[in-house]
Amino acid sequence: MYNLFQKGYFENSLTIIGSGLNELTTDEFREKVKNAIQNNIENSKEIGAFLKRLFYKQQDANSKDSYQKFLEMSLELDDKFDLKENRLFYLAMSPKFLELQQTT
Repeated sequence: MYNLFQKGYFENSLTIIGSGLNELTTDEFREKVKNAIQNNIENSKEIGAFLKRLFYKQQDANSKDSYQKFLEMSLELDDKFDLKENRLFYLAMSPKFLELQQTT
């Protein structure tokens, strides 16, 4: 994602909300991402601008309220960055959180 951002593919239309069970602040999340990618990128010139587009929200997959708070954060970021509600979700979840659907 950083390489695409650095090459200008996202312009100003990108924010990333990381979520998980861990209690992290957005700053702690940004630091983790920075540490994870800084040794694997060719040009770190744009890393500060990229990190400013990262946010974190603690998420409990079993809590409806947690999803509501995630939506509220998403809407706030839409307004702040004028994203026009363009969203992409990537959810890496344990199968235990997914209800099996069966068709006959």
